[in-house]
Amino acid sequence: TAGTKLGGGSAEAFEPIEERVEHLAARTRAWVDLRRVPNAEKRVALVYWDREMDKAGLMRGSATGMHLNAPRSLLAVAERMRREGYAIEKSFPVDEPALVQALTARGRQIPADDAGALRELVAQGDPVLLPVARYRQWLDSRVPAAARKQLLDRWGPPPGRIMVAKDAAGEDCFVIPRLDFGGLVLLPQPLRGEAHDNAAIHDRKTAPPHHYLATYLWLQEELRANAVVHFGTHGSELALPGKSTGLDACDWPDLCMGAMPNIYPWIVENLGEAMVAKRRTYAVLIEIGRAHV
Repeated sequence: TAGTKLGGGSAEAFEPIEERVEHLAARTRAWVDLRRVPNAEKRVALVYWDREMDKAGLMRGSATGMHLNAPRSLLAVAERMRREGYAIEKSFPVDEPALVQALTARGRQIPADDAGALRELVAQGDPVLLPVARYRQWLDSRVPAAARKQLLDRWGPPPGRIMVAKDAAGEDCFVIPRLDFGGLVLLPQPLRGEAHDNAAIHDRKTAPPHHYLATYLWLQEELRANAVVHFGTHGSELALPGKSTGLDACDWPDLCMGAMPNIYPWIVENLGEAMVAKRRTYAVLIEIGRAHV
């Protein structure tokens, strides 16, 4: 929240950075609200891993997410949330096979070259259809010019080719898969290109695609999630372009997370990247170990 204008170890005094002070205040307010808002009124978004877009990899996490049976663990989390008063609908799957079946049918990312699967998801999967025109408004109002230039230079003007379809009125929309159970909303993390190039997972130079940013802005602006849970070690948001620490408004992890509290079940043996998650995505880590899975 403070820095120098010249940098480079100059002798000038640190000064408050107004935008960063406001950002810290917004994040603090969001955590206070998370404590004060009754559980029955909260909306929690749980983001899970779907890197390869195949059944074997669904919710299984990256290589460092081993030891977590995510579907089985998610059932336990949902049951605990119900006991704590969260308004999770009765339609939530009752066992692991039912959960995986629901996620496979309605909660998957679709390759850009599989138009048939995308049409099926739109017709039968009840995804969010986010108008591209609304995303353009957010892009202009929420994303600083320097970051916007990075995005447009790499991906061109929105919407691009990833997860885009027309709604009933013929308007271009981003397709955001999600399973909405009231107080708990499940959605696969949008992709940066992992299905085509695994190097994209840790790419710290390339801005994320429009669909990636659109998903996280939807969480902030429309779902207005009281908290985001990145379920398992780890997603791609902590490796987005930007500084390693002391982020500013042009750094992509900061843009995607906004003021949303970020909660991360984290494998206890992955200490190296734990600090990355805390410094770059403001995560509160909940340690998991082999005895807990």
